[in-house]
Amino acid sequence: MRARALLLLSAAALLPAAPLRAQSEDVGAGKRFRLVLNGAFAPSPLSYDEARKFTEFAETGTLDASYDDDAGKGVDLGVQFNFTKNLGVLAGLSKVSRTGGGTFQAALPHPFFFNQFRRAEGSFDGYDYSETAIHLDLAASKAKGALEFVGFAGVTLFDVKTDIVDTVQYSHSYPYDSVTITGAPKRRESLSPTGFNVGARIDYGIGRSKHAGIGLQLRYSKASAEIVPVPGSSIKFDVGGLQLGLGARLFF
Repeated sequence: MRARALLLLSAAALLPAAPLRAQSEDVGAGKRFRLVLNGAFAPSPLSYDEARKFTEFAETGTLDASYDDDAGKGVDLGVQFNFTKNLGVLAGLSKVSRTGGGTFQAALPHPFFFNQFRRAEGSFDGYDYSETAIHLDLAASKAKGALEFVGFAGVTLFDVKTDIVDTVQYSHSYPYDSVTITGAPKRRESLSPTGFNVGARIDYGIGRSKHAGIGLQLRYSKASAEIVPVPGSSIKFDVGGLQLGLGARLFF
């Protein structure tokens, strides 16, 4: 009986050991690329003012306008390449659109008398604003289990298109001491300022392979912009701002 037990133990020792259950890898382990697909939301409204001068009836009039655009929404796309385990580069493209309007006050020269301005005010709506940005960043990442934390910062190239008041349209009749506003048509302005961006991302890998996931992103960008509606007048404002992103991730 004892000899039989020893024989069984010897046979068991010769059998290959059962493999240990593989531990789950960190998300993105061994994968160089991350593809970021976000829906984007810019929660802060955009506001800016202008003080314009123009010549009419051989006299200088003024137009003061305030523009207010609603919160924006759009998309944010990015590709990250890690050249080391925790360091890489990130190229992103975001586009946000807004709608809005504003108010204006005008001092309109009199056709017969100098320094006898007709005062007028009004409002406008249906003005559009779109902002496309290319982000070129350095990215640092740290993975732990199903989560990966990414911080990034770099330069941003903006392409902005916005509507401003083209002119104030009005009607008047003799003795021309007052006016009736009939419209404030818009015109599209384009500008391309350069600025910066900084942000962070939290990605969560799904499944055992963790080739795909979801993530949340925060990005703040900023650049100083200037529009010259007429010679001698300008509109200065900041583009960019805080942007929230939520969407899908691919690791490969």
